[in-house]
Amino acid sequence: MNYFTAQIDGSKSSKLANALITPLRWFANGRHYKVLHKNNDLLIPIKHKTLSKSHATTRKIFGLLGTILLSPLVITGLLIKCASSFRKFRAKDITFSKKIFSLAPINIEPPSNDDTTSNLNELITIWDRVGQSNSQYSAIKQQLTTWINDKVPNPNQYTFINQTIATEAAAKLQRYLDYIIVELQTADENIAERTLTALYDASLVCSPTWIEIAAKEYSHLKGGGTQKERILRYIQDIKEDLILEYGRQYTEFEWHVLNYARHFLGKEFGLNRSNIKYDANITDNVQLEFTKERCCQIFYQIFTENNLIQGLIAKINLDTKGNYDQDLNALLKDRALKLAQDEQIDTQSNKFDIAMYTLEKFFDEKDGKYLINEMGVKQILIAIDLSFEL
Repeated sequence: MNYFTAQIDGSKSSKLANALITPLRWFANGRHYKVLHKNNDLLIPIKHKTLSKSHATTRKIFGLLGTILLSPLVITGLLIKCASSFRKFRAKDITFSKKIFSLAPINIEPPSNDDTTSNLNELITIWDRVGQSNSQYSAIKQQLTTWINDKVPNPNQYTFINQTIATEAAAKLQRYLDYIIVELQTADENIAERTLTALYDASLVCSPTWIEIAAKEYSHLKGGGTQKERILRYIQDIKEDLILEYGRQYTEFEWHVLNYARHFLGKEFGLNRSNIKYDANITDNVQLEFTKERCCQIFYQIFTENNLIQGLIAKINLDTKGNYDQDLNALLKDRALKLAQDEQIDTQSNKFDIAMYTLEKFFDEKDGKYLINEMGVKQILIAIDLSFEL
């Protein structure tokens, strides 16, 4: 794969010059490039479609460049023309700002200033209500019952946690579970079943994972915040999901791999480090002799544009279940208006319905459900200032 890197200092003349240089190299050596944008923002490489219509124009530019003694005025005119053409062909392409890698970590904790407590066996009552159709209903009920009563309250059952903080870890887990019960009282049955199934899966492994999954499930249930905060939570989850997937290639202790990454990369890549102190055996179990630099390389390899976009599509559609989401559409409204104006649609006409236009452009209709598509996700990233159009 051939790349061309252009350093843009933000000045108008430099942008024009790079707009000329980039397509020349692109034409000669393949159709891939990456650019360092103003403020050294890192741009992820993006594959572009063949622009056959522009080849003749590009060849003409080559010929004109051969006469290097052109007047400064003519050269300036060529630069402006090329920049305009470049924008025209790439207007629909986007790329990340480097800040998408280092977003501040999101950590939603239960309140610490009230005395809310629950009978943890209420989780079993909820499971009886929502899990009857699950093929593992009986096995999950039995395991959750044993876990809740014999392990969760007993610090000496907390393996892979330093015993000096095992009591603190047990109290924290019970706190998460107390508030999960509160949230499940009003949650959709499918969400409740998914939550309890996740807790069941966690109960089968070591105690740092109990805390990890309980924290994640509480965060998902609590939600709240603006649409931007919701998308930022999804992005953090995607980062962690990709690290877990990578870890499964090397060890059955993939959660320790995630904590290993949090330890080395948490500050640089916005990973939540709030509970890594409960994992006392990260390096012993992971058995990966990676340097910090190697960890960074791996993260850049797995956190790609495609993985982020496909992850956001999956998480948004799982969350909305294909139902009309007023808040999500409101986030996309300005982007839809801009797109309509680019298409020379009269947005002031009484016949123009911005809500329907948003659905048509940014969602795919299937069996009466509206599922966000790739274009919709890209426009969301632009709307929350995490990417920009080329």
